[in-house]
Amino acid sequence: MHPGRLAVEVAKWLPEDAIVAIDGGDTGLWAHLAFTHRRPRSLLWTGHYGHLGTGLPYAIGAKLANPDRPTVLFTGDGAFGFNLQELETAARVGANVVVVINCDHAWGMEARHMRKNVGTTIGVPLSEVRYDQVAEALGCHAELVDHSDALPGALQRAMDSGRPAVVQVLVDPRRTRTHPAWTTSLPCTAPRTPEPRVARNRGVAVVTGGAGGLGRALTSALDRVGYEAVPADLNGTATGLDVTDAAACRALAEELQPTLWINNAGLSGAGALMERSDASVEAMIGVNFLGVVHGTRAALSTMLPAGRGRIINIASLAGWGPVPNIAIYSGTKNAVRAFSIAADAEIGSRHLRVQCLLPDGIATPMVDITDARHLMSFTGKRLLDPEEVADAALALLAGRRAVASVPPQPRGGGTHPRSVPIGCPAAEGADRAQGQSKPAPDHDGRGLPLRHPDRRGRP
Repeated sequence: MHPGRLAVEVAKWLPEDAIVAIDGGDTGLWAHLAFTHRRPRSLLWTGHYGHLGTGLPYAIGAKLANPDRPTVLFTGDGAFGFNLQELETAARVGANVVVVINCDHAWGMEARHMRKNVGTTIGVPLSEVRYDQVAEALGCHAELVDHSDALPGALQRAMDSGRPAVVQVLVDPRRTRTHPAWTTSLPCTAPRTPEPRVARNRGVAVVTGGAGGLGRALTSALDRVGYEAVPADLNGTATGLDVTDAAACRALAEELQPTLWINNAGLSGAGALMERSDASVEAMIGVNFLGVVHGTRAALSTMLPAGRGRIINIASLAGWGPVPNIAIYSGTKNAVRAFSIAADAEIGSRHLRVQCLLPDGIATPMVDITDARHLMSFTGKRLLDPEEVADAALALLAGRRAVASVPPQPRGGGTHPRSVPIGCPAAEGADRAQGQSKPAPDHDGRGLPLRHPDRRGRP
């Protein structure tokens, strides 16, 4: 659900005489756009003072002072976490407030500013806390809402419960990237915006490495367009899979009969070629390349008899050319790209394709931006969001191309500065990692001016 849609729906539901407390960053701005207050002494909001955590105490105090008026708190999940223990106070003193949580599992305003000004985010994700379960443990009525159709009923049940109540509403975190002030006005009389239609069931989609940041984004995107996405990983998913085990990959394919298989599992890690241990080299080659081979062969074992299907192998922009300091990683991604092109050509069917996606660096725990050597793993001015790459995978799936990059790169370009066409951002990334992000020197080491030869070779 879009957070603006949530604010509009809450505004439409609010009783005429309700007292409303607002808490949070962007949550407060969405409320400011959507809510209409019809009588004095009905709004409690810190506004420009920027206080967080005041919403629940405000609401409890307002309810105790005005027991006959319905009292509602509209809050972000980050702000709510400051003083959520006061739910026990509300239950104990009989302050039956209704708390609506705009929940994106992040410090949304901070994440947006970081993406805009820094290009990545640090320390802004929040755990996927079930605030509804916390509220129940503290003696409150509580519900979890993940779709707009369920919201009106949940709000009314909360108001009628006769207890303090919490309605935790899960919103789409991708929709929090736009500042509410850049959005057109959202009057509380706005018509209901229909949810995007889900396409017909497209079958089962297996996503290896499904527990990670990109894996979760791929799973969510595929669910959205009508696949039954199955994340598979060593840990963190219901479907366990070791991609280096060819027999396990075949068994999973035989069990699920997927129409789409995305080989996303991978290992990262910077380090000079001769500094890496034998075990780390074997592990990286095993997961990054052999895991792709095993997954592709497993998927083909069921797709070939059916005569149709798709396989997408996730590589990296490092797969376009040599990259110093991540030679093993780069080598595996080059191998994935070449393997995908060859496998697709070998199959030679427009109904059964093997495609390859080569994204730039992605803002996931795999990329340690505090390690200068990891700067070689991305070429642009910022890391990509996992959702951007997932959307690119959907675009590749919908098209006919065998290989695509995110962002698109000049043809024939590698990621080593000596193999990149002039103007390719990959060169900038390579220079950054090598500490060479300066113009070519115009003097030699002794401070004497350099004389550059002209086209005829004369100084």
